Order: sequence, then C-alpha cells, then structure tokens
Amino acid sequence: TNATSDLVVAEALNVLGNLAGRAQVVNNGAFNHEFTGAIDVSSDTNLAQFSSGSTGSITVSGDITGTLANNAVLFLRGVWGYTVLHAGLLSALAPLTVAILAPFSGKLAARHGFRPLVIVGPLLVAVAMTINSILLDAEPSPWLFVAMGELSAIGIASFIPVNSAAAVSTLPPPRLSIGGAINNTARQIGSVVGIAVLVAVLGTATSLDALVDAHHRGFRLVAILMLAAAAISSATPRKSS
Repeated sequence: TNATSDLVVAEALNVLGNLAGRAQVVNNGAFNHEFTGAIDVSSDTNLAQFSSGSTGSITVSGDITGTLANNAVLFLRGVWGYTVLHAGLLSALAPLTVAILAPFSGKLAARHGFRPLVIVGPLLVAVAMTINSILLDAEPSPWLFVAMGELSAIGIASFIPVNSAAAVSTLPPPRLSIGGAINNTARQIGSVVGIAVLVAVLGTATSLDALVDAHHRGFRLVAILMLAAAAISSATPRKSS
C-alpha cells in the first residue's frame, strides 16, 4: 500500500538524518495524538510484541551502519592516504544512493511484503564486504571501492528503512511515536557497540600490511553482522499492512 511505501521513505530519511546529525524526519500525522501519561510497555500487547520482535534486528542495523561507515573512511584515510575531503566525497556516494533508492524499496515492500527485502538486502552487503576483504589492498582502487559501495547501498536501501518500517507496522497510530523511539534507541546502541567492536578488531597496526589486514577483518565483521541481520530478519512478517 501507499502507506507502507511512505513509511519506508520516512524511515530512510530518518536514518540519513541521524547520520547527518540533523533533525529526524517522521511520517506526517503519525504522532498527532495527545500524551496521556507514562505508558507501561510490558502491559501493551502491541508494544510488547514490537519490542521483542524488532529490537534485535534494529540493533544489528545500528551495528552495521556504525561499523561500515567508520571502517570505510578509516581505510581510505589510513591505507590509501586520502585527504579528509577526498575520503568524504568518495564515501558520500553510497548514502546518496540509499536516499534515491529508498522510495523504490518502499514500493517493492508494499507489493511483495517486507521479508524478501530485509533478507536480500543484508546478503547483498555481505557479498560486497566479502569482496572488499579479498580485493582491496594498499594499491588504491577507487572504482572498486565505489562499485562495492554502491552494491552495499542497494542492500542498505533494501534493508534498513524497510526493516524499521516493518518493526512499527503492527503498531496503532497512537503508539508509533513509542515504536519510533524504541527503534532509534536500539539503533544508537547498536551503532555504539558496532564502533567499539570495530576498534577492537582493527587494533593497533605497526605496518601498512598489518593495517590492510586489520581493515579486511573490519570488512569481514560487517559481512558477519549482515548475515546475522538476514537470519534475524527471516522472522519478519511477509505482509505489509
């Protein structure tokens, strides 16, 4: 339905807004209700189901965005020696692609349901990260980096906004704000954990070859997280309401 497509687009803009440090975008009319006091999540059936069913996949998506973005930029800066501006411009292509593709993933989710997209999307990113871990080395290959970044962008556009929309799809309008808050909290926790794990995986390299190997481990870490996301997302309802 159009509502599903709009919800996916809103969630995509929400994710991009978080990454850019700007105000988050919400679906028009979704939060137009009076606040009636504190809500006991455990006593609200819809919210309880939402919390138990979505927090894992949303947290993993946060792990992925934090780990993927930081590993890519650090690779460009540390291994290839790119300037901050050059690395930023090269890394900006993928988020732009996500923003462009998000409306189409919403339409596909409305037509075919959530589950195909939230499973295929992570698998595409896992493939891209595996290729990066094998082919990227100390010799700059910007076209390969961009190509794998675009493949990852297609996967992320298929997964993260659709996954976020699927998580709140069973909630009634008066509870969408609570669901959105839980989404964002889980995503931010996941991002923090993902960055911390990435730092531990990268370690302290003492040579260029060691630094390349460290970033290869970072790419493999993202691939593993994506496989976990695909496994968790297999429980996502197929239908979009």
